[in-house]
Amino acid sequence: MVGDLVEIDRREKVIEKVYPRKNSLTRPQVANIDQVIILMSVSRPPLDLVLLDRLLVTAEKALLEIVIGLNKTDLLKCPEMDRIKEILGVFRDCGYRVILTSALTEQGVNELKNNLKGKVSVFAGPSGDRKS
Repeated sequence: MVGDLVEIDRREKVIEKVYPRKNSLTRPQVANIDQVIILMSVSRPPLDLVLLDRLLVTAEKALLEIVIGLNKTDLLKCPEMDRIKEILGVFRDCGYRVILTSALTEQGVNELKNNLKGKVSVFAGPSGDRKS
């Protein structure tokens, strides 16, 4: 699995030993991480709260630090943004770190980068939400 700690025989180019994992996820399939950044769109595609909840449960089960990044905020009008902020309040009240981002305007990008420093992180979320 990506992230496994191993010993290899460099001459034979084979794995000789795989060390025990401290944690792992199946989606994305990765091991030995410190945190997951759940990045989801708030518009185009619309925010999928059911998927967000599923990803949160998976990350909690693996005992990972969690950051929720909601991207494409530049596409929202005022009433929609008020609804998103209300939803975010619920997640913040539950103790989650939430960052509003826009790849287009770079809103929240530095805050997101700061959350990556010194940690092995994985990005999770649906396709089309600009995780790359």
